[in-house]
Amino acid sequence: MAEEDIAVEEFKLDVPEYADPDGPSRACAPWHRPRKQYVREKCWLAPTKDLLAGVQVDEGLRYLGLPGTDLLDIRYFLDELCTDGRKMRFVGFNNAATGSSPEATELSLALSEVHLRDAQVDAQSRIVSDDIRMVGSLNTIAHDAVSEAAPYDVINLDLTQSIGADPLTAKPSMYDAVQNILQLQIGRTRPWMLLLTSTLDQPTFSPDSVQHFRREFDRLLEDCPHLEELCADLFGLTTDALDNDPDGNVFVYMAAVAVCRWLQHCAGRGPFWRMNLRAAFVYELDWDPDAYGMVHLSVKCTPTYATGVDPSGLAKGQPVHDVCEDAEQIIKKLEKVVNVDAKVRSDEALRRRLNSRTLELLGPRFESIFDDWVKDFES
Repeated sequence: MAEEDIAVEEFKLDVPEYADPDGPSRACAPWHRPRKQYVREKCWLAPTKDLLAGVQVDEGLRYLGLPGTDLLDIRYFLDELCTDGRKMRFVGFNNAATGSSPEATELSLALSEVHLRDAQVDAQSRIVSDDIRMVGSLNTIAHDAVSEAAPYDVINLDLTQSIGADPLTAKPSMYDAVQNILQLQIGRTRPWMLLLTSTLDQPTFSPDSVQHFRREFDRLLEDCPHLEELCADLFGLTTDALDNDPDGNVFVYMAAVAVCRWLQHCAGRGPFWRMNLRAAFVYELDWDPDAYGMVHLSVKCTPTYATGVDPSGLAKGQPVHDVCEDAEQIIKKLEKVVNVDAKVRSDEALRRRLNSRTLELLGPRFESIFDDWVKDFES
């Protein structure tokens, strides 16, 4: 697999000859819908603003993400978080923009525009034209790019599919990539944000990953028996419900809890951080408005400093924090999940504001097509 780097220091203010500077090189995309801008504001920005409230601006902002070719997440964070002298150092992965494709043209234009904001962008920022799964292999450009800028203030795993889509035997896999990324956060002394966007309905998981995450959930209930009743009361989440309604929202809730537990432990023996779910949002499935598809989670990770146990009993050490408390908080927060489609659909003024902000981020090249495109979406 080719691993082509596009680095900030290689930005050029002259766009490629095949690019039209007066119009977009491709059509609008699903992440231009108003519901995605709502997620950017409420799920991504609000918790990150809280995170940075006590951090000096000269500490900067280190960001790892999966931006689209228009770099909307990077543009948005620059607008909202880097206006006071704070600089962002970003590492992004985009494996669609290769060669002379329209996506490559769009990315080249977007990178040039971002580069003009040199007072806000660290010169070591880069976009890697590769699948983020390659971070799961240590001797790759992808892993080197991520490790050079680690640790991060914000890790945004904005996936277009399920975090459980890969078979467990896949190499490279999303599981290995996530584990290596999180291992690079070990030793960080300040809290950080983990943002996850993923489909969590059962058909989007590989069959063996379904079984794995169900075992992860079962182990949680074995470790924290009182959570079984809580899950049943809040979500109707029981073993019988999972067995009899595997494609429904019961599975989505189970998967959200199990994925969070896995994320807390997959970096190795620990856990190395406490997890606090700050926000949870869902999209409806296009063909079934009563069913949840894409899920957006915003998790604040606070490093722990627990020490190991002295087998002789002389040193008492610091107790490992109670992971059951973290799981209980996550479960209770999931009960308050926000249906983004319903929220945006019911508020025309909100929808207009979100569309206006999205177009502002996209820039004047999209003015000729955005309004006609977005009018077909109520959310």
